[in-house]
Amino acid sequence: MAAGWRGRHSHDDAIAFTQSRPVTAALRVIIRASFLVQLALGLLFLIGRATQLIPLHRLNGFVLVIAVWALAFIAARAGVNPRLVAAAVLWGLVAPVLGLIQERLLQGSFHWTVQILPLLVGFGLIGLAENLRRRLPGEKTVKAGKRDEAGRG
Repeated sequence: MAAGWRGRHSHDDAIAFTQSRPVTAALRVIIRASFLVQLALGLLFLIGRATQLIPLHRLNGFVLVIAVWALAFIAARAGVNPRLVAAAVLWGLVAPVLGLIQERLLQGSFHWTVQILPLLVGFGLIGLAENLRRRLPGEKTVKAGKRDEAGRG
């Protein structure tokens, strides 16, 4: 166990990750944009508006989950902690299942709790995706209040 979980990956994996950087950048945009659409639509549904857009909400949710899974696959190939990768994959399973069955859960005066739950699950999914991305080789994180050489942050 001296080599740790990163020791199992080869130089070829590092090259494969370098070649997948444009893909991870595109996935990051897709994940963030999909989440914002999900959030806006979900809040509209919560207040009883735009329910005709529920099919779009479902489709966009599936796009979000598939993008997170693709990022998890890239992260696994790059040597990111397998537990984090597995958590993202499993959370990606929970999100659409919950979304599809939420109308049948806990009817009555406590149904609002079931309506809030997908929001929390969505934030968890985004948190896992961002965590995966930050742990990819070559990714820079900017601490609050500090800027990197390119002026980001």
